Amino acid sequence: MKINHTVTVSGYYGFGNLGDEAVLRSILRGIGRELPGTRVFVLCERGAELPEAEGVCAVAVSRADPVAIISSLCRSQLFISGGGSLLQDTTSSKSLAYYCTLIRLARLLGCKVLLLANGIGPVKNTKACKKALCACHLISVRDSDSYSLAGSLTEGRVRIVQTADPIFSHSFSRERVGIPSFASSGRPFFAMSLRPLANKKRPDTAALCDFIFSCKDEGLLPVFVPMQESFDLELCLEMAEKTGGTVVPVCNEDSLFCLLEKAAFAVGMRLHFLLTAAIAGIPTVALPYDRKVESCLSPLSSGGVISAGRFTGEELYRAACTARADFSRQALEERVREQKKLSNINFSLVSSLLEGEREEYEARQKFFVDS
Repeated sequence: MKINHTVTVSGYYGFGNLGDEAVLRSILRGIGRELPGTRVFVLCERGAELPEAEGVCAVAVSRADPVAIISSLCRSQLFISGGGSLLQDTTSSKSLAYYCTLIRLARLLGCKVLLLANGIGPVKNTKACKKALCACHLISVRDSDSYSLAGSLTEGRVRIVQTADPIFSHSFSRERVGIPSFASSGRPFFAMSLRPLANKKRPDTAALCDFIFSCKDEGLLPVFVPMQESFDLELCLEMAEKTGGTVVPVCNEDSLFCLLEKAAFAVGMRLHFLLTAAIAGIPTVALPYDRKVESCLSPLSSGGVISAGRFTGEELYRAACTARADFSRQALEERVREQKKLSNINFSLVSSLLEGEREEYEARQKFFVDS
């Protein structure tokens, strides 16, 4: 492959989180479609396997190796801080410091810098976040909350575009995807994505059991999908044992999509589980553990939203019944198409920065910002 451009991409990659890996695959494929012949250095966990994507030459770089990171940045024209909620410090202040440092380092080493389809916030260290955002040439965000926060922090110094999550630009495949026997046999089921809350406490398992048994009374089998096994599997196994359900690990976004499109509906805490359910065209009920989930789902209006921190089984069951009764596949498909259009803009922005076709995307701000 003739290399025309070189890019470095950073995110929460290589840690077994299916949602983040789906975002990476979508980014690589989007770049491959827009700019075939691009070498992409991916900052990821050491030993991680990168997804294949036509049109790009993807190279894994240890995200913990400063020398390798600097080397990749020195050879890159563009640095993409891409996908997920990277600029936030609710999970860890170290995480925010890491991603902010990468952005400023990339700028210092001469890369153009693009924040791609990010969720921004919540953030306590606004000073560090502000300096990182103002070191970008261009910012695209995936939801309205992030758009507002980025705007208030940058104060007009950087152009901000509201797009959509990269997963909407992914072309899901049904080829070579194994479907569990209960799904292929036509047995009715509903799918759930569960995870511990942000403070490592568990959601109300008694309320979940009440909800699940109400669904089982309808003849629906509960199917639990651990999106990140290191975090989710234990809780999913516990709930399956308590309710007579089953746990179905999925290896990638395609197998998740094929499972969900056969489900009666989905209830989930993980964002990309819920987004994939919407793309698959089924009703959803969100149990958000974080504001980002609700904000990203709001343009889809595909079901109900109940806080994962406080709910009853009756409330959850009523929300699921309402979501199913009010569901319009045609309306949801139209909203998904709009999100797909917005998602594809992300890769036009990549092209604009790399090809230099639109001068207004060039930075006009100083690297250091007085606070």
